[in-house]
Amino acid sequence: MIDHPDMVNYHLIAEHCNLWRNFDDINSSWKSIMTIVNYYDHNQDRHIPTHGPGQWHDPDMDLVNVMSVINTY
Repeated sequence: MIDHPDMVNYHLIAEHCNLWRNFDDINSSWKSIMTIVNYYDHNQDRHIPTHGPGQWHDPDMDLVNVMSVINTY
């Protein structure tokens, strides 16, 4: 469903889950980080109504070596 975010019913997911992953895994690069930022920017109108107490989106996390990301910029 990641390739087709317009097909995901986040209201249904929020009824049954507290936390859900909705994007690809992140890696140690600015491109990866900005891809996630851009995804949320373009899809915020779909995410805001289903984000709140007891239900939230997990954009992913990675223990990134900060210097490796800085050096790729």
